Amino acid sequence: MSEIHEGPLQPSFRQSALAAVFFVLASLFMVGPHVVPPTRLSDFAYASSDSFIFFWNFWWTKKALTDLVNPFETEYLFYPAGTDLSFHSYPVPYSLLSLPFQAVIDGPEGLAAAFNAIVFATFVLSGFGAYRLTRYVTGSSPGSLFAGAVFAFMPFRFLNMSRLHLLSTELLPFYVLALLRFLDHPTWNRAAVMGCVLALCLYTSQEYALYLVLFSVLLVAYRAVFRTLNPSSLKPLALGAALFALLASPLLIAQRSARTQARVEADYPLRSLSRWAPALLSFVTPTRYHPLYGSELRFAGEFGDDSGIHPPGMRSETYVGIALLFLALLGVFEARRSRCSFWLVAALAFLLLTLGPFLRLTGSWQTDLPLPYHLFYWTVPFLRASRDSTRFFPLMMMCLSVLASFGLRSLLRSVAKHPIAGAALTFLLVAAALFEYMVPAPRMESVGVDPFYHRIARDPGEFALIDLSFEKAAVLAQTVHGRKITAGALIVPRSASSRSALSVERDFQNPLGVLNLPQVEISSRIDHDRAEILRHRIRYIIYPGGSAGPRLRLAKLLGAQVTMRPPLVFCAFEGARW
Repeated sequence: MSEIHEGPLQPSFRQSALAAVFFVLASLFMVGPHVVPPTRLSDFAYASSDSFIFFWNFWWTKKALTDLVNPFETEYLFYPAGTDLSFHSYPVPYSLLSLPFQAVIDGPEGLAAAFNAIVFATFVLSGFGAYRLTRYVTGSSPGSLFAGAVFAFMPFRFLNMSRLHLLSTELLPFYVLALLRFLDHPTWNRAAVMGCVLALCLYTSQEYALYLVLFSVLLVAYRAVFRTLNPSSLKPLALGAALFALLASPLLIAQRSARTQARVEADYPLRSLSRWAPALLSFVTPTRYHPLYGSELRFAGEFGDDSGIHPPGMRSETYVGIALLFLALLGVFEARRSRCSFWLVAALAFLLLTLGPFLRLTGSWQTDLPLPYHLFYWTVPFLRASRDSTRFFPLMMMCLSVLASFGLRSLLRSVAKHPIAGAALTFLLVAAALFEYMVPAPRMESVGVDPFYHRIARDPGEFALIDLSFEKAAVLAQTVHGRKITAGALIVPRSASSRSALSVERDFQNPLGVLNLPQVEISSRIDHDRAEILRHRIRYIIYPGGSAGPRLRLAKLLGAQVTMRPPLVFCAFEGARW
């Protein structure tokens, strides 16, 4: 018998259906303003323009399938060098789900509709997955609803709505549920399910897949220490691992090749990780984005504050919530009585990993005390590819939500003779958690691009563009014109191709560096840039600017035909007489 759970484990179909309806309705209330109308894009979340990265992923997946090419490599960014995408933030399952939307709605609006539908679905499925996991562990339906609500609507998810690989938390509880069911009653089928879910997670978020492997090791080790590991589980467990390796092999082989050939710079330096690690105080400091009282807490600082006054360690996305903390503390004692202290161990383990390589107490109080992340960084090579320890936070919240379910179960036992009071208590606690996690209504923005890009799409022949507009807008425009572009550094920051910019591109980025040369050298540089434009079939150079300036002078020296479309300038080279 397992030490992990007790009581009625499997909810009935009616209970599951009601829970699913609850999470759909709760998501409509909490997330609806961010995804309606579906063809527009919410401006809320850290770096909301990151959404365009996933728009490009959707478009590229469709093109790769149409052209029958490897989706983990592309010549459409960093032209003419191209780039590897095996370490790119590229949730392939979501990109495949976008295909029907792209078939029905053309252009960026179809990409936006797919993006918003996926965002909404992740909230519903994250809540339902946490409900099913917690129901299996604690047997408490009210506690499981609370757990699902805090897991689905935690600030981490709202503030990362523009980043689908971080929003994909729905697979975390489903994998852990599959793992628990397997360890409790090992079968070959359950081992296969576990391997398939982990592989799906890898293709959705490489970081979360790694964290789930760490969770699995922790759980198996815990059971082995306390002698509750079923020896008959070892052979099926090996099958599950082998199935995962088989399904994951296309991506893992591509990553190995990219590393071997130095086509990526996958590892992030420890110094950068330390800078962005969250402060311990940020876990209990209410979110500064709350629509009612968030502005009153701005003095505490916030991630992304460029003023230099507040260091980035204070992060609203790591706020846990008072209701969750209260019930989780109650759950610690309840879990001890139920012999389920693993969830406390796991919550503490992932808390320490979330804190990063060194302990930061406040936004400005950084200590030199090394934490487990520091050791793991040097001993687990794959962990060095993660750019932010905060991404362990969902695992910590999942464990805390299980503890909170134990806590709510304990509270409800004290009012077991008064079912109406129990229902009211559950409602108030769920409502309190949702209130704490509220965010302001967003401004829904258009995802259209300049109509001139549609004209470029209709131009005959094969050619490429140098688009020096804001890079994430440039890749959005690429989904319209479909031509190869030289941009990519902000989209695929790990690519070694970022060092391979064309000479003419560098000159347009720094035109005064050319125009201030002696006349003889200017002529030589112009001839070189013209030859490069011809050799690589560059038909347009696009940059933001006005009707004058050094870039315009450089374009005219190169013989470009200039079209002003504020705030962009389109320089065409086809047909120019040199």
